[in-house]
Amino acid sequence: MSWVPWLAHSSITRRRRIKCDEDKPTCRRCVKAGLACDISLPSVLTPGTVPDCRILLEPSYVLNLFKDQQQWDMFSVFIFSNEQAGTMPVNILSAMTPQIAHQNVAVREVCCAIGAATSPFTVPESDPAADEMLYQMSLTHYNRALRAIRDTESSTSALLTVVLVSILFVTYDMLRGDMPTAFIHFNYGCRIFNTYFEQRCREANLPFSKLPLSSIEAAAVELLQRLTTQPWALDLGFSGSRVDKVTEWPSYSLKSQHSVLDMPDFFQDLAKALKWLGVTQNFLLHRMQTNKSDGQMALGNAAWEESLGALERWHKNFAPLLQSARQRKADEPSTLLQACILESLYLETLINLHLHHRRDANLLPDVKQVYREILHTARELQQHYQGLTKTFLLDNAIMRPLTFVLWKCRDADLRQDVKDILVACDKSSRMAAVLLSMMDRKQGDEIPQKMRNIERSLGWYFTSCGCSLEAMSLS
Repeated sequence: MSWVPWLAHSSITRRRRIKCDEDKPTCRRCVKAGLACDISLPSVLTPGTVPDCRILLEPSYVLNLFKDQQQWDMFSVFIFSNEQAGTMPVNILSAMTPQIAHQNVAVREVCCAIGAATSPFTVPESDPAADEMLYQMSLTHYNRALRAIRDTESSTSALLTVVLVSILFVTYDMLRGDMPTAFIHFNYGCRIFNTYFEQRCREANLPFSKLPLSSIEAAAVELLQRLTTQPWALDLGFSGSRVDKVTEWPSYSLKSQHSVLDMPDFFQDLAKALKWLGVTQNFLLHRMQTNKSDGQMALGNAAWEESLGALERWHKNFAPLLQSARQRKADEPSTLLQACILESLYLETLINLHLHHRRDANLLPDVKQVYREILHTARELQQHYQGLTKTFLLDNAIMRPLTFVLWKCRDADLRQDVKDILVACDKSSRMAAVLLSMMDRKQGDEIPQKMRNIERSLGWYFTSCGCSLEAMSLS
């Protein structure tokens, strides 16, 4: 084995001929020669073992706001469920809720409670053990929100947060199917709402109609007036049976911020159009109630012209938005879906108005053509949401307009068109599978509890974004 010492000796001899560059952390001359270096070099750490000692230039809001990963995950579920995909009328207060949650503990906790309760109450094929764990987690967040509300400072500004939390509690109760508790939370929220604006009016020394409102205040006013004057459509009749049962909720005499006389000559966007459609609808309802109190079953000519004039004025202002949405269909199909839904609400209201004034009317507006346009646009938009990575977007953007048509229309051909779209959806779409299952059920079949929870939650969503407008009884 004489070669080993020779090799070692040879290496040593060659190494001495190269002077090490000791000024550098690693000797590049030795590296190039393929030799070991005489100087003592620090050991090199392998990638991934170096501790991250960086200091954040900005604080991480996730680390500051959420106690652990689970809480962040539950909040993320709420964010997804609450996402305004742009294909339905927008509930402005709901869209603002995630931002408000970043600043308020009570709002954040009840959002997490809703997120944790989503799977236990609305996912049909879920694991019972996991459901129980998530339900207990939701109760934890629910109780934290209650404690946060109790600890809220007694100031005027804090009352508006209590109103929002009360509405979120109603949403949580809707998921569970606990309607008595939902009504208790809603009653409480309405009382706090009235108290808040009474104090605001006293502080500003202005009547409510002249009170300048912040964006949050305006969104709260719009939602509460909608929920106190429109029926809560919680049974959507997906099986095809006609739904005559809606939850009529008495008005709390919330003062109106606007009158039909204040309606602008044009609407800037679809959100403004929805807002003024609600104002117009409330005017029609009060006009009918006044007529009934006078002992008249049908509208007189003056009342009829006044009611029809208000509705036609709204549609005249809305028509340019609808025309623009149709022209930009290729670029913004979601905007067209939202505009068509508003058009269908207008037509439904117009039909109800005609039936109230002339019960034997033979010629009524046809809303089915608008439903066909919704389905045609949804079918085209569906092509953009194929694939597993886009399934969640599909459930929010496409399923909601399809569900809207299923709720409103009992025409067999249109419902078959909806079914064809659902069958063609990506198999990973959970909502498509649920709707198909509901449509296949025969009238009288027992509906599983989770299916009822889904239907109730969708009805609450439609009510909150103003889609139950035409369901108001004008007769």
